[in-house]
Amino acid sequence: MTIPELQIDLTNPSPGVVKTGEVYRLPKPVMASQLNWQPVNGGYAARLQFVSDQAKRMCFHLAFKTKPSAIRFRVQGNSSNSAVFFADQNFINDNNIWLPITVGTTGDLEIFIQGDQPEEGSFEVDAVNIIVAGIRSGNNRKIMEKQSLNDLIKPKSLGLALEPEFDLACWNGVPEYPALQVAANATALISFIRNGGSFICTGTLLNDQRNSSKPWFITANHCVTDQRASNTLSFEWFFQAPACLSSDTDSRYSQTFGGARLLYANKKNDTSFMRLRARPPAGVAYSGWSTKRLFVGRQVWGVHHPEGDHTMVSQGAVTGLNQTVKGNNDTNLAVNEILFSVGGAEIASSGSGLFTVVNGLPYWVGGLYGGPVNDYQLNYYSRFRDVFPKIQPWLGKRRKS
Repeated sequence: MTIPELQIDLTNPSPGVVKTGEVYRLPKPVMASQLNWQPVNGGYAARLQFVSDQAKRMCFHLAFKTKPSAIRFRVQGNSSNSAVFFADQNFINDNNIWLPITVGTTGDLEIFIQGDQPEEGSFEVDAVNIIVAGIRSGNNRKIMEKQSLNDLIKPKSLGLALEPEFDLACWNGVPEYPALQVAANATALISFIRNGGSFICTGTLLNDQRNSSKPWFITANHCVTDQRASNTLSFEWFFQAPACLSSDTDSRYSQTFGGARLLYANKKNDTSFMRLRARPPAGVAYSGWSTKRLFVGRQVWGVHHPEGDHTMVSQGAVTGLNQTVKGNNDTNLAVNEILFSVGGAEIASSGSGLFTVVNGLPYWVGGLYGGPVNDYQLNYYSRFRDVFPKIQPWLGKRRKS
């Protein structure tokens, strides 16, 4: 099935998020009964292909009359770096599923139904998210001449970030580097669908006091506002440069999907806290966190995906405590003010973690809300000590590192 060229407006509807594409609603949904079902071992299988010349990536949506007891999906794009992804009925939420994101102009969907051929009207493929903003390449690179750094730190990016930013690998050699690696391995680039568009932000896995490895995840509420958006979430892990001055992506890079169960959401502190439905890949980190009071002058680090670029690390200091800024819908937010001296934050950095480093370990102390349009190094972060009492039932006792 060929999707016509769409007029996609990538204007960001709200500060902090990056719009990557739009949802195309099929004029006539493809019904289960219209597919060419072939008998295979244990059931029936059918295949459907979508083509969009303008797509860099795409994502399929299916709606079900009732949740099936046994169904499996296989999706793959036609790009050389497009992986094969599998899903099953466990990722169907409220009788809907957004499948994993494929890479390329063509997306293949294979469906396997265990047992009998599906009944007429049992499900339909009704929408495709056409993503036209890629995360693999860019042309926005700026000459990095605003900041002077020692020889240990060299700026580099895929070119998506609009301002001077610094890859994680370029901090190799500073004492905090091992802690920054842990923070980066807990950080994910997140994609989600909201109001007919697709968007990206950043978020972080948090540990709990039991070290249970349960996938608790935190990001900004202005990114993931409600359960409906949370159901569409996919997560990209280890989206990092393997070495300084490299435009390649870490070989550990992988995507998980299936959304998350939203446990706490509050626009007044710009926090959304959730539990992922799919387990993150092996090797991820679950960041520590701290409710200890910060002080002006405290060194801090931001770990984020500016404009959807590789994991970048910014260094700065606390310059203001418990300040009030005007949020969306005229909401007043109590935030901490951070001034970065190396790197900064941009759109799609929203929701990313602010970290302190204590005894060689990173501690999450807040999430990025935003900052002035004309100064990417001045930013405002939520105050984790204010948020913690609301999510303590899942994380455990207060930590004062």
